Amino acid sequence: TDFDFDFTPEDKELSFDNPIGRLLAFVCKCVNYEAVTCIETRGGCHILVNHELINSNYKNTWYNSLKELGPDNVGDTLVPIPGCYQGGFTPKIIN
Repeated sequence: TDFDFDFTPEDKELSFDNPIGRLLAFVCKCVNYEAVTCIETRGGCHILVNHELINSNYKNTWYNSLKELGPDNVGDTLVPIPGCYQGGFTPKIIN
């Protein structure tokens, strides 16, 4: 499952606070880290969750918990391919 998170310019400019790291900290409270892959994009990141790796502690709650974090899943839900060029940015896996 893919969750698309976009950051505001203010989020990106906070040099003392990594918005992707902050988001991942919240994500890891919703689902175990081993089930998560994060792809950094030009406007934020995509959080991919591998259903087969979800710990039994999170099986019934992970989806709604991640939806509460406010992903932008309206419109296209395309996942940028790491290593390919995307509007002046090259997406990459960061975890």
